Amino acid sequence: PVMLLGVVGLGLSFVIARWWGASTFAVFNLVTTAYFAFAVVGACGLPYSVLRAIAEQPDDRGRVAAIVVGALVPNLVLAATATAVFVAIRPLIARWLDSPAVAEGMLWAAPGLFCFAVNKLLLGVVNGLRRMRAFAIYTSLRYVLLAVGLVIARVNQIAPDHVAAIWTFTEATLLIVLLGELVATVSLARAAGWAAWTRRHLDYGVRGVLATLAYEINTKLDVWMLGILIADKAAVGIYALAAALNEGVTQLAVVIQNNVNPMTARLFADGDLRELQAMVARLRRWFVPALLGVCAVAAAGFPAVIPWVIGDPGFAA
Repeated sequence: PVMLLGVVGLGLSFVIARWWGASTFAVFNLVTTAYFAFAVVGACGLPYSVLRAIAEQPDDRGRVAAIVVGALVPNLVLAATATAVFVAIRPLIARWLDSPAVAEGMLWAAPGLFCFAVNKLLLGVVNGLRRMRAFAIYTSLRYVLLAVGLVIARVNQIAPDHVAAIWTFTEATLLIVLLGELVATVSLARAAGWAAWTRRHLDYGVRGVLATLAYEINTKLDVWMLGILIADKAAVGIYALAAALNEGVTQLAVVIQNNVNPMTARLFADGDLRELQAMVARLRRWFVPALLGVCAVAAAGFPAVIPWVIGDPGFAA
């Protein structure tokens, strides 16, 4: 997944900027910022609650089923609500950003938003069960589908305002696959007492959703500020590419997080804080200097490499 993230995730940015121009890439990023923010609200921290609860006792099939159904019911309602609000406020956001293209892009991305919020929960189930090979495959599939969707968009000469539809193509397809995973691994018929878990999930999720939202929009907020303040969307697109590269590097930390989350939940449940602290120390010892090195190399190479890759000297500035 990390390799695919680098090739597809960053390649996505390069290709959109090259095929449709910096202005289209700016609009795509502005739509994506809203898309990710509303997906966090639609998921409402439920994926983390599910992950934690399942990882504590992953072998208790009846308990796991109740945990999953107890989260899935509010997740579907919240995802639908977030999507409806996302569609309803399109005109307001378009006026705010002085870009009708953003409103059009949001409409095409809206079905994907609903699927994305549900997929977050379903991937949380896979992660909690520590099916890490499957988790890697499904994460990889998301990047492959993004690449396929982009090629389909190019072949069909899709309008620049509709490029965000690749999110709908990707997440809708992934949802079908993850529903198959859910049916194959969780005995949903044994979900007795799921309503009690709904209350626990919502309590846990609501307390953490603001932190998750802040994390998701951290690297995107500055792009939105520029979108509001600068009329030249090509200039916003140039900056958005740098922000996308920055976000790509931070995904290395997300990979570590996904692998240690279920172990962290188990150690907390067992009260083994000493081993938890030892695990953190081991990871910090090698990961922090490695990430610093990656960031330094990326920053040094950006002004020389990116204008050549994109074919636009404007990116050098």
